[in-house]
Amino acid sequence: MASTRTCWGPRFGGVALLPSPPLNPPMDVSFSLGSCDVFSEMIGAKGKDVLYIGDHIFGDILKSKKIRGWRTFLVVPELSHELHVWLSRNMLYAQLQRLDAALSGIYRDMDSSSHCNPDISEVQEAIRVTTHAHTRV
Repeated sequence: MASTRTCWGPRFGGVALLPSPPLNPPMDVSFSLGSCDVFSEMIGAKGKDVLYIGDHIFGDILKSKKIRGWRTFLVVPELSHELHVWLSRNMLYAQLQRLDAALSGIYRDMDSSSHCNPDISEVQEAIRVTTHAHTRV
């Protein structure tokens, strides 16, 4: 596997993993306050030579992929929290799915010509209790 170097600049917006060479600057060079045009020219890399990592979907990811043909990697910091919530409350989500299936089962054989109103109060209460437990955790 070819060696790589990492170039990062807080004003540039992300991280680019570059093959070594084309340039021979020190490994700890930081690029900042530049555009992708300037950056591409500086490093002498084209298209798939660059893996660009950023956290802004338009400015970092779409623009660098469409204009430069760079390989891109989107960092979504909010997903860490979402994953934590999902893992810590997955039993509640599973219970809500079971209750949703129970509601579907109650209404399964009904259509617009049905005149009966099924009693779903127990399922509704279970959904309310489960949802309330979700907000307390």
